[in-house]
Amino acid sequence: MADKINEELEKYYNNLTIEVEYIKIKTYKIFITTNILNNRKVKNIEFCIVYKWDDKMTTSANIEQIKYYIDKNLIKGFHKEV
Repeated sequence: MADKINEELEKYYNNLTIEVEYIKIKTYKIFITTNILNNRKVKNIEFCIVYKWDDKMTTSANIEQIKYYIDKNLIKGFHKEV
C-alpha cells in the first residue's frame, strides 16, 4: 500500500520528493522534501506527515486527505522560509 500511496501522490506532485514508509497497520509516515527559490537563494523545505488510513473512505478520498495535509504543510513551510 505504501507504494500505491507514493505512486498516487507523485501523479500530483512532480516537483516534490516523496517517500512513504509503513509504520504499523493502516498507518504510514510520508516524508516530503522540496526546494524553493527565494531572492536567488535555494531553500529546502522538509516535513513529515503521519497518516492513519481510513477504511471507511475510498482510496481516492484518503489520497485527497493526504494531499490536503501536504498542501497545508507546504504553505506553512513556504511562509516560514520566505
